[in-house]
Amino acid sequence: MGIILDEPKYKVIDSAPGLAKCFGNCSFEDMKIAAGATFAATTYGCLAGKGVKGMAGPSAYMGLAIGVTAGALLAYQNSAGRLMGFKENPDEVAKFTRMKRPYLD
Repeated sequence: MGIILDEPKYKVIDSAPGLAKCFGNCSFEDMKIAAGATFAATTYGCLAGKGVKGMAGPSAYMGLAIGVTAGALLAYQNSAGRLMGFKENPDEVAKFTRMKRPYLD
């Protein structure tokens, strides 16, 4: 992992989250972004291939591959940003930090 020069503005949950933790932490908003990127790239690939006979299908599949990759990377980036404290993260703080319960402490 690289060196991060910025200081986190929010509470840090994990300073170096792994792949499984980032994808496991993806929110519904992240999934909407990933689905939107996939849909947009697939549509663009289909429309770009319509000009050449027999290319609409293959270019749509290529757009699908690009869209899924871009969507997954965007979701990963958003999730990792929340875990590392660079994006607003009240849901993650509540999920990953133990609540104080007076009868157990």
